[in-house]
Amino acid sequence: MSGDWLVRIGKPAERPVLRLLCLPHAGGGPSLFRSWANALPPGVELVAAQLPGRDRRLAETPCRDSDTIIKGIVRAALALPSVPLALYGHSLGAALALDLAVSLTQAKVPLALVTVAARAAPHLPPRRAPLSPLADHAFLQAVGAMGGTPREALEHEELMALLLPVLRADFFLSEGFVRPPAPAIKCPLLAVTGCNDPFVAEADMRAWSLFAANRFRFETLEAGHFFAQSHRDDILRLIFEETGCTSFPVRSALCQEAS
Repeated sequence: MSGDWLVRIGKPAERPVLRLLCLPHAGGGPSLFRSWANALPPGVELVAAQLPGRDRRLAETPCRDSDTIIKGIVRAALALPSVPLALYGHSLGAALALDLAVSLTQAKVPLALVTVAARAAPHLPPRRAPLSPLADHAFLQAVGAMGGTPREALEHEELMALLLPVLRADFFLSEGFVRPPAPAIKCPLLAVTGCNDPFVAEADMRAWSLFAANRFRFETLEAGHFFAQSHRDDILRLIFEETGCTSFPVRSALCQEAS
C-alpha cells in the first residue's frame, strides 16, 4: 500500500473516519504498533511508517536525511484515500512528526491531531552527550542501557550486525534534529510523557506548547521512556478524546497531577 514508506496494520475500515499514522522510536518499525490494531474502534485505520533498513525494507540502506523520510511518507499518505489523519510519534518519531505535520498541512492533507511522546521539544539543548559518534561497542552499550533494546538482541552478534546501521542512522537523525520554536502545528497538539522517564523532563515536554498554533494538551503517564506498547490503551484514549472518539473504554494510568 502507498509504496514502502507506510504499511497498514490490521484490516482497513469499511467507512474510515480517521487514520492514525504512527512513527516509532529509534530502531523501531511498524511491528511496534501491531497490537494497537486490536484496540481501535470502528472507523479508525492504522498505518505506520516503515523506514529503510527494517522490516520489509531490511535490505535497504538506513536513511540519515530527514527530508528524504518526510517526502517519502508524504507521498505515501497522499496516495491513500482522503481521511482525516492523526499522527503519533514516539521519541525520534515525535521529531519526525513535527516536520511531517508541516509538510502534510502544506499538501492540504486534513490533520486532526499531532501527538508527540517521550521527546524533548526540538529547540532545547540536549541533556546528554550524543551517542552516534561512539565506537560500535560503546554505542551498543549506551543504547542497551537506555532499555529499549532487548538484552537478547544486544547479545546476538548477527542480529546486531543488521541493527547497528539502523540504530546509528536513527540516533544521528534524532541527535541532529533541531528546530526553532514556532507555532508550526496548525491542528491540536498533544504531548505525552512518562513520569519516570530518565531522559526527558516534564519541562522538556511542556515546551512543545511553543510549536502549537492551536490547542495544546499535556499529559503524563505512570511510565518510563518506552511506553508505546505498555500504555497503548492510555495513549489511544487520549488520542480519541482529542479527535472526538470518546467512547474508547480503557483503564487510565494517567498521573494524578497531570494537567
